[in-house]
Amino acid sequence: MLSLASRLAANGCIVTFVKTDKAPSCVATLNGEKHEHGELQERPISPTDAESHLRFQTLPRMLGGASSRLIDPGSSLFDVLKHTLAGLEERQGMVEKMVQDSRESDAPIMCIICDVLLCHWVINVAKRQAIGATVLVPCAAFSFYVPYFSKLGKWEVGEALFRRVGLIHNGNARSEEESKRLSERLRWYMRQCEGVEEASHILVNSFKYLEPFIVESIQASKLNIQFIGPCLPTWEDGGHIQNTKGDIMAKEAGCLHTEEHACLSWLDQQVKRSVLLVSFGSEAILEAQQVQEFAMGIEASRCGYLWVVRANAPSHNIPPDDFQERTRQVGMCVPWVPQRKVLQHEAIGGFLTHCGWNSTLESVVFGVPMLCFPMNADQFFNALLVHKHWKVGLPLGTSRSVVVSRGEVEEALKTLMGNHDLRQRAIQFQQVAQSALLESQETLASFVEDTIRQPCLSLV
Repeated sequence: MLSLASRLAANGCIVTFVKTDKAPSCVATLNGEKHEHGELQERPISPTDAESHLRFQTLPRMLGGASSRLIDPGSSLFDVLKHTLAGLEERQGMVEKMVQDSRESDAPIMCIICDVLLCHWVINVAKRQAIGATVLVPCAAFSFYVPYFSKLGKWEVGEALFRRVGLIHNGNARSEEESKRLSERLRWYMRQCEGVEEASHILVNSFKYLEPFIVESIQASKLNIQFIGPCLPTWEDGGHIQNTKGDIMAKEAGCLHTEEHACLSWLDQQVKRSVLLVSFGSEAILEAQQVQEFAMGIEASRCGYLWVVRANAPSHNIPPDDFQERTRQVGMCVPWVPQRKVLQHEAIGGFLTHCGWNSTLESVVFGVPMLCFPMNADQFFNALLVHKHWKVGLPLGTSRSVVVSRGEVEEALKTLMGNHDLRQRAIQFQQVAQSALLESQETLASFVEDTIRQPCLSLV
């Protein structure tokens, strides 16, 4: 969403990026100041720091609401997501007030852009305030469209697409428990997407070359879907990434992790394409045995590594001390990295990834082959795209219920880091992605010109 905000601001829109309060208490804070419950806090970013048309606004927590209640640390990622979105929904009155108050300003809000999982209430806010509503799909078009077909009752269309990409096969049988869990999540997803048909535009952070099997179905639908991927922030245009501006923008947007830039200097000292980036995203937690097997497999492969170990990760997700000591000449563990900067570095030869959509798309943009270790939700589909359809990566393991052995890790890494055909294929996709990037900029410019008659946006 932040990348889209920067793109729209670069097209002349005054963009208000709406974020939630990340303070540990129930009282919103901004720059060290405490504010009363319910008060909206806005802070424009100065032109010397970031895009002059981009502003940030904080929605404080609701006392006694979902956002003020602590969630069990052992909760599933799905439960955490539901808790987070429930906290946002209870603050819709604040969003509506923000729209109303803007009418007295020099930049009245004329359109709201929201994540697809928020559209069931954001679109109603837009309707009540008589302004436009656009939906952003931050994942692959497939991950949105198949559940949408289910919502329409067109189960056979969705199932056919599932079979086509290889997510299910004839004769596959799910357990009763698994089917119940999937049905529950599908019903929840369909509720979150309620009203998406009323959006004037649906912007998808993907491009047609990546998902040709879904394009025909999209064109046959009544939804105004536009591909805007790969959507990178404006401060990364031209392949030159500006550290200072990116850091400021991430901080203002409320990012929870602080990027470690020292790793870039370390990468400068490494041999070209000799280092494996290891990162499983901002939320995933691995089994202790799997972390051990990854470490031993990486060591046995003799490839360099840059391993992201989140500061808030449980102790059993930290690679063993003796492993780090033995490999300190060729490896480095850091709490967080500027991932796009790292993937762009010539020392990186591969990426061991959970296949979250952002990570997958960024790997394609920078031509880095992937070793796929999906763990949740759409990551399994993304992994199939990578190794089965695009052929720019390799699968690792057959099931998340079975620990991948160090031998499997070693063999896969040697293949990944030394496979010329795989790398050439990744470079081919990188070239296509660069063309798609130019096309996406034109698409967004047309979106602004055709839809935003009075260019002031609010992004939730």
